[in-house]
Amino acid sequence: MGMSNTMSETNIRLAATEDRFSSDPEVSYTLAAPYYYDEALFRSEQSRVFAQSWRFACHRTEIPHTGDYVTLGLDNESILIIRDKDETIRAFYNVCPHRASQLVKPGSSGNKPSGISCPYHSWTFNHDGTLRGASRCERVKNFNKEDFSLTPVRVEELCGFIFISLNIDAPSLGAQAVGLDDLLNRECTGLEDYSLVARSDFDVKTNWKVIIDNFIENYHLTLSGPEHKKFADLVSSEEHESKIRTHDVWTEFISPAGRPDNSAFQWTEPRNLGGGNDFITIHLFPDMGFVLFPGVNALSLFYTRPTGPETCTLVTSYYAPTTELDEATKAGVHYFSDELSPEDIELCEGVQRGLRSRAYHQGRLMVDAERTGLSEHGVHAFHAWIRSFMLD
Repeated sequence: MGMSNTMSETNIRLAATEDRFSSDPEVSYTLAAPYYYDEALFRSEQSRVFAQSWRFACHRTEIPHTGDYVTLGLDNESILIIRDKDETIRAFYNVCPHRASQLVKPGSSGNKPSGISCPYHSWTFNHDGTLRGASRCERVKNFNKEDFSLTPVRVEELCGFIFISLNIDAPSLGAQAVGLDDLLNRECTGLEDYSLVARSDFDVKTNWKVIIDNFIENYHLTLSGPEHKKFADLVSSEEHESKIRTHDVWTEFISPAGRPDNSAFQWTEPRNLGGGNDFITIHLFPDMGFVLFPGVNALSLFYTRPTGPETCTLVTSYYAPTTELDEATKAGVHYFSDELSPEDIELCEGVQRGLRSRAYHQGRLMVDAERTGLSEHGVHAFHAWIRSFMLD
């Protein structure tokens, strides 16, 4: 009853105001405000967007040994990702087929060297998901172990990063994100062997899409807080030198580096990961980003874990070819995690509060014909992708 009322109120709000989103980014407005706070829309999003897309789980080096595992929450499901004895990385729904007990604690990671054992009745499963043993099963009529394997989830690896999808019919990530692996491998030689060297988690009072909107666009960089003005000194200030390019499910922003003695943090040598020293951000739909900073010898990952219609966890993690970080890389990680990110979060939380105002429904996207790095056509592409999933 409550959900129906909420959806009805949302439909009234959406219908009462003209939807000014357009397929032409140069005249388009943003998503309507209820997409950022409505409970029913958020629930629908979990099944229509997140359960249908590829979601980042971990890097392959985070589960290097047989039995190493991590878990991921997705659309009210807990997913177990584990390395098999033949080095294959597999994923399963984290639920025992006997009486529905979860096999491992959601959010946990660790190692199951001899297999997965249910904590309730000790049904034991091999790393490939097949049932190894169930107490007293020999006394049960027509009981076949082959009928009670764990339910698998699709897994795909891209440049060493492990992704899962609950959609058994989804096109492969490689087929959707054509060219993304080429860009990452060009800029980061040997990326499949990188290790996690730093991570920061932020509990944020905002819808996950506000975070992604902010990540995609650079219009605010020289116009917002003091840390952003420092950051603008890190990259080229020449508008015509930077571009945002949109692809089928991903967007790239590339801008030349600014001065080594910039006011954000100083570096003396260009980035040495095998590619160039440009500032690069990549958004992969729905909620993941890759970032390369000038002078920083690490690849940053940026992703959200939605926890409610107006809350999420923002994760920034750093992967590098060595755990021995140089001083410029340490300074860069500190600046982006401890100085710039808190200011971004404050800006995003201010947006979230404003989205609730009766004075706001949609905002005009600032898109220029040249599609420069300060244009918001990347945000338009993101909103178009959201609408294609939600309105299909």
